[in-house]
Amino acid sequence: MGVPHAIQIGSVGELGVSYQLALRGWAVFTPMVPDNGHKFDLLIYKNNKTHRIQVKTTNTLDKQRNNRYVLTASCSRRGSPNKKNIYTRNDCDYIIASVTPEEWYFVFPVERVSVLKISIPLHLPHGHFSTMHKDAWELLEG
Repeated sequence: MGVPHAIQIGSVGELGVSYQLALRGWAVFTPMVPDNGHKFDLLIYKNNKTHRIQVKTTNTLDKQRNNRYVLTASCSRRGSPNKKNIYTRNDCDYIIASVTPEEWYFVFPVERVSVLKISIPLHLPHGHFSTMHKDAWELLEG
């Protein structure tokens, strides 16, 4: 078996996040048309709340970055496809990061992600930005 392609890794992450959301009572919807111009992967609904979710997935530990998982948290904009931009509230409501080897999920309100790459240490230190958002599914309820 070869190394999984990035699209496969992304699909695994989306399925994992969908599963976690469904366990918590969220109805999960996916766009029928891939790359439809929307900057979100999932639409979720529960108790009259709707959120647009962008899922970011990694399965690779970057040993050159002090054993960190690094996820690209940027998107292209119409008119400037070669320039990377951070996600905004116009794109999605939450970014959920999936670290597949550890089965970790991080729930970030989009306003809290102001970098092009999310860096998650293998050994999560107390008080670290990512640690505070690990399994923070309750943020979706508030």
